[in-house]
Amino acid sequence: MANRRTTIPEKIQTELLRLSRRRCCLCFGLKRDIEQKEGQIAHLDRNPRNNALENLVWLCLSHHDEYDTVRRQTKRLTTGEVASYRDELYQKLSELTAAGSEDNEPENDAALRVMHRYSFADDAAAKVITAEILTRIEQIYQFFRLYEREWRNLQKFEISGLTEQQADASYTRLDKELREKLRLPTGVWGLNPEGPIPPNWRASAQRLARRWMRGCLSYEECVDVLWVFDERYDFDLHYLLFGLPNESLSAIQMGALEAFVFQHGQRDVIG
Repeated sequence: MANRRTTIPEKIQTELLRLSRRRCCLCFGLKRDIEQKEGQIAHLDRNPRNNALENLVWLCLSHHDEYDTVRRQTKRLTTGEVASYRDELYQKLSELTAAGSEDNEPENDAALRVMHRYSFADDAAAKVITAEILTRIEQIYQFFRLYEREWRNLQKFEISGLTEQQADASYTRLDKELREKLRLPTGVWGLNPEGPIPPNWRASAQRLARRWMRGCLSYEECVDVLWVFDERYDFDLHYLLFGLPNESLSAIQMGALEAFVFQHGQRDVIG
């Protein structure tokens, strides 16, 4: 006769939730994903009557189903395996708390949050992120295309009788109008072009962005990412790749994101 489920005492539930902070230990143990998850309390020994705290663990919904599933062809998750991941998770959360690092967790730091999101993106999420990057590439490309057209008209200020001060004011107004039209946030760097951007830049940037998100670049190709997205035309790399305007970031955050360009771009190459 199957074991009948008994209600887990509220005190024990509260202690489990406090220790786990609703982080799935299998997400952490298998993928180092420490994000909060919707989930359920699972029994390590799969006995629903054993409600001792040491027998309980917080699992996300998919991992709870996987843990309870009886497999015939493949090895199911073991009690010891899940218990070890739980202990590692509790230790990690304890270290974060002891270090007073709540303010430095991904949800409270823009750069860390983005790197965390990109690192743990599944195929569907990666497609969404790629689409976001391509949209920002198009924004920047259209800004330069429109700015160049209007800039040529403003270059005629001497013929039209505008003073240099009036021309400068016109450039400033043009910049503001185009940012608003293309919905560019404040703080985006490198929107003061001194010449035309070639049409092939957009295609090169789109191609590199797609391959970068797949993690299939060599070290040299990651250098090309920096060249195409930043150095060649002094664009805002942090906005184009991560959606974070340069002026909103500290020097440490910018350095971390630039290092992440290499880490993320080569992940399927260097394993």
